[in-house]
Amino acid sequence: MSEDTVDSAELVLSELVTNALRVPVPPGRQVGVRIARLPADGLLRVEVSDAGPGRPEVRTPDGEETGGRGLLLVEALAHRWGVEEREGGIGKTVWAELKVPDIIAGPPLGTETGPRRAAR
Repeated sequence: MSEDTVDSAELVLSELVTNALRVPVPPGRQVGVRIARLPADGLLRVEVSDAGPGRPEVRTPDGEETGGRGLLLVEALAHRWGVEEREGGIGKTVWAELKVPDIIAGPPLGTETGPRRAAR
């Protein structure tokens, strides 16, 4: 992937994680992150899950506000984004997909690609 794409993906992921960390959740709940390469569609998908209620909404903060611009950035950088309820009804997953024309097909993320020992 190009450096610009990596920078955009990092910024989108950072904004989604920041939002998830600010949501009030029951004690002991964690934020989940998933990154998936979708080479057939030329997309990189980032997902952030939290146990909090509600749905994030794009805001238009006035010039005096110091926050509230994260989803504006996500909307500007992502091909598309959205929110899905998590299985079991606790919380949500906010996802964003970025167009990555130079993404290449390969093994799924998390798959070993290094040398392997021969079986004996």
